[in-house]
Formats: sequence, C-alpha cells, structure tokens
Amino acid sequence: MAQNFETWLESLGLVTKACLGLIIGLAAVSTFGIISPYYLVLTDRALYSFELWRFVTSAFFLGGFSFPWLMSVFMFYTFLKYNEETNFKDKAADFVWAFAFIILSHGLLGLYFGQFTTGFSVAMSLCWMFCKRNPEMRLSLYSFQFRAPTFPWALMVLNMIISQRIFDDILGILVGHLYVYLHDVVPSLYQVNVLQTPSFVKNFVDGKILQKKKPSDSTLRPAGGWGAGRRLGGPN
Repeated sequence: MAQNFETWLESLGLVTKACLGLIIGLAAVSTFGIISPYYLVLTDRALYSFELWRFVTSAFFLGGFSFPWLMSVFMFYTFLKYNEETNFKDKAADFVWAFAFIILSHGLLGLYFGQFTTGFSVAMSLCWMFCKRNPEMRLSLYSFQFRAPTFPWALMVLNMIISQRIFDDILGILVGHLYVYLHDVVPSLYQVNVLQTPSFVKNFVDGKILQKKKPSDSTLRPAGGWGAGRRLGGPN
C-alpha cells in the first residue's frame, strides 16, 4: 500500500503535487485549530494591509476535512493533473504562470464580489481550460457522458441542483476562457503574447525545481464515476 502511494505520488507533476500539498495543509491547519480560517480567506486586508498571501490561500482553502471537501479536492486534483499532463506537459513554468494569472484574476474578482474563497472558481477555470483545449475528449458525470466542450455546462447545472449556487462556476468559466483567449487566440491574431511566461519564472521553475524531478511516464487515464459532493466530474 505504501509503495503504491509512493508510486502514485511520484507520478504527479510538480505543480499538481505542490497544489495538493497546499490544499491538504490548509485544511489541516484549519481543522485542527492551528490557524483560524479568518487568516486564510479573502478580505480587503489583502490589499489595504498588504496581506497578499490571502490571494493564494483563498484559492486553495476548500474548507476543513469532510466528505464534500474530499470531492472538491478530487475535482481540483483531476483537472490539475490532466492540464499538467496534456496542455502543460513538460511546461511546468508555463503552468505556474497560468496559475498565477488565474489566482490573481479570481482574487481581484473575489474582492469585488465579496467572495471569501476562490478555490471552487479556480477549479472550474481549470476544467474549462482543459475542456476547451481538448474538445475531442468525452467526460463522464455519474453515468452520463458529455463531449468536453459541453462538460463544464453540465457540471454547472449539477452544482446548481446540489448547492443552488452557480456564481463560482460562472466566474470560473469567464476567467478560464479569458486565459485561453489571451494565450491561444490573441498571439495568432495580433502577433503579441500578453501571457508569455517571464524568464525569471522559467529560470526558477526549470532551473531550481525541474532538475530535482525524476523522469516519469505518467499518462492520462480515464477515471470512473463520481460520488456526491459539491464538485463532480471525471474523464471516461
């Protein structure tokens, strides 16, 4: 069992592994009362008091340990992993920069709309990016199959039925679409790449982190059905 866990952990990309660590770590310090959730959520202190860490913690704080938390983590993990293994394969620096754009965008929108956490919106952005760039794939939600371009909308409808809230999903789709447009469409139309990864990010990630990564041959594998929870979805 330990060997299987170690093999699975080693197969994860660096960004996926780091994000999972943040999500689990923030849930742990909140659940066990080490840090008050107040210091993890997004408030105007992020700007007025320069508590800039709130932009990051609010994106990875999905609540304390619980079954809904576990299902939310599963969706976050799924689309993290699939983005890193397809569109960002061997492009860890680009994925880090994309994440920075997504987190900052959701942080600013969250401040404007009064959101305390942005993790569910970030997860939907990752879902939208993957589905938009892999339109040939089919994804399953429970026993229903959807083409990738349709899947985020089906997921949003399900979330509306379960939680009666779709605002997080709408923001996630908007930011995810904005990233795809700025990164994939604008350069071909206007010959300018506004989201080009800065050299200092590439130097840090490629030079300091990727050299420590062991070679892996992870492939995208279909997953099974999904249980009940706030965030559901998986490839089939």
